[in-house]
Amino acid sequence: MKRSGKLTWRMKFFFFVVAGLLSISLSGVAHADWSFGIGTGIFLLNVEGDMGLDTASGPVELDVDLDPSDIMDVAETMFGFGGY
Repeated sequence: MKRSGKLTWRMKFFFFVVAGLLSISLSGVAHADWSFGIGTGIFLLNVEGDMGLDTASGPVELDVDLDPSDIMDVAETMFGFGGY
């Protein structure tokens, strides 16, 4: 397959669709009282609640309470996505 320096019709269509979606989404935000963005952040994870496990002898429910220092002890590197 030979690639030329020109954009293919699929790439042009993709850029057209993305530009259209961005213009529609940004026009709605301009009239609203809120805004959004994409960025990075550092945060600490805290886990509290109940955890259930299915075992061969039956279901088991455990109480879980992990502080950020407890989580950092077991995980050297973490990566995740969040949204609001």
